[in-house]
Amino acid sequence: MKHYRFNKLLSILMSLTTFVSLTGYGMFVKANEASAGDSQPSVQEEQMGVSSEENTEEDWISSLSTEPIKLTFWHNSDRVDYVPIVDKAFQEKYPNVELEHSYATAADLKNNIAVASAAGTLPSVFQKSDGADTRRLTEQGYLYDITKFTELDNWDEKIIPWIIEQCKYEGDGAITQFPFMYQTFAILYRTDIAEQLGIPIPTTLEEFEANMQTYKDNGYIPFALGGATHHLLRIWSSLCEMYAGSELMDQLMALEASWDCEAVVNAFSKLSDWYDRGFLAEDFLTQSPNDARLMLYAGKAAFTHDSLAILRTMYTTMGPEVENYSMYTIPRGDGGTRIGREVASYLFNSSMTETEAAYAYLYMKEYTNYENEELSEHMILPMPFIDYPMPEWFEIPLNATNEIIEKGGTMMNPDILLPSDLQVVLGDVTQAVILHSMTPEEAAKELQTTIEGLE
Repeated sequence: MKHYRFNKLLSILMSLTTFVSLTGYGMFVKANEASAGDSQPSVQEEQMGVSSEENTEEDWISSLSTEPIKLTFWHNSDRVDYVPIVDKAFQEKYPNVELEHSYATAADLKNNIAVASAAGTLPSVFQKSDGADTRRLTEQGYLYDITKFTELDNWDEKIIPWIIEQCKYEGDGAITQFPFMYQTFAILYRTDIAEQLGIPIPTTLEEFEANMQTYKDNGYIPFALGGATHHLLRIWSSLCEMYAGSELMDQLMALEASWDCEAVVNAFSKLSDWYDRGFLAEDFLTQSPNDARLMLYAGKAAFTHDSLAILRTMYTTMGPEVENYSMYTIPRGDGGTRIGREVASYLFNSSMTETEAAYAYLYMKEYTNYENEELSEHMILPMPFIDYPMPEWFEIPLNATNEIIEKGGTMMNPDILLPSDLQVVLGDVTQAVILHSMTPEEAAKELQTTIEGLE
């Protein structure tokens, strides 16, 4: 990693040694800048008339500069109703901070980040577009290293461990992401349709395929899949994990093993076989994830491959009917059994001053404050915390997903790990194999040729 304005971060964080409860999971307070073994109060503490042990929330706030500052934010457009609630709570505590927000679709946000990073005009804080962009921004020094904040905030006691790991840059372990939600991808199915047809949760791949045949025989589309997007890559990677096993799969995703191999060929073959047998909608390669979800909602399809997080959106529109949905994973025998994961997060601009970074961190604390009742109605679930209150309707699918993770583990999605150019080729050859314009073997060789061209 290059530079994150780490020295600036240290200058403010070396003086932050104790915590107070500020939001749903605590907040750091600024103490003296002396060494850990020096009990003499700092100048700031003398002015406040307290020692570090006596600091309160109010003391910490008063130690920050109250000069007017401005923070700018870029969000996905689905946050437009949520952000004003955060602003209200934040500015009641920090009226000196002016907040400016912009919203864009996921595609536009990705493009805006690319353009702004090249021009040096990134906002103070911005929502992550994808993993590849985050890695690039980190390596090029555009992101603030918030590791010290997280250490003082006891993330290891509050945030799910694998989420902390995914927020780290693999080069040196620096934390450059502030998570607000995570996604795990598995089979999202209609429990009511399964019960009506007497279809159990499959325990083998053969049972899974037999279930799909039963759904088809009864007039349902077994597997609704948005094949026009990265969702196609995610189901392909689950199949590849099955044939490759976890160790080889990690090597493939890291481009450390040849993609011209049996596991990659078999994953293509299996997906093509499902299409030929009518388990996928005839036009699924032109459908978006929302098209697939609508077929599920309408009772035309039995299941899809999606994120647990989509249940929040479903609950908003469907209410109690969301109780007819739960999760399981495709059974994969002795092969790799991990499911895909992704963390939704915000990134901090490395050009911020110390004070701006501190207030930006405080803002994100408020953003994830599940104790704010106004916010709780709009929170995207599941949140990244080890323990937090959740609605009853969410417990069944969350528990089912957690059981899947405990048994099989998780892996990062290919659209996070792989270079963008390779993702495009992977999507193209997958479609070509399904449409029989390319053999699985030819697809594997094409991918390996593309990888060698990237080096």
